[in-house]
Amino acid sequence: KQWYQRRVAITAGAFKSKDPLTLYHLLFSKEEHVLWRACDALYTYSIAGDTNKHELYEMGTVKAAIPHLSSLDIATRRSSVMLINSLAQLEETREEIREQEVVTALINLLKPEEGVMTHEHATKCLLTIADQYTTKSLILESGGIELL
Repeated sequence: KQWYQRRVAITAGAFKSKDPLTLYHLLFSKEEHVLWRACDALYTYSIAGDTNKHELYEMGTVKAAIPHLSSLDIATRRSSVMLINSLAQLEETREEIREQEVVTALINLLKPEEGVMTHEHATKCLLTIADQYTTKSLILESGGIELL
């Protein structure tokens, strides 16, 4: 089953690799089309199971994907929020995502010019990390309630 999960996920997004670590390294590319495809492929890999999410977390995928939430490219923003939302389902990753600049970036993804898919994943991610009072107050102070 794990082979199937890995095989399906790694071929997503028009990138083919036998190792998610290769896709992780693509998150440091300067080319936007490489970034969003890498995020898409890693997202597909992460939704295949908690084992895959843990593997991506241990690689440092959350920290590598966070800067792409503020990318100039709309596809990169969409793909990175999808990946981060998927990884936010793990308790261990939430601490990194609760940082103020990440919450602010997620709230900025709720603006009308972003797509429906981006809104959906940013909202789900904010709801997931809002399980602590300090995060709820940070969302409130950052103007997130109006956009939600």
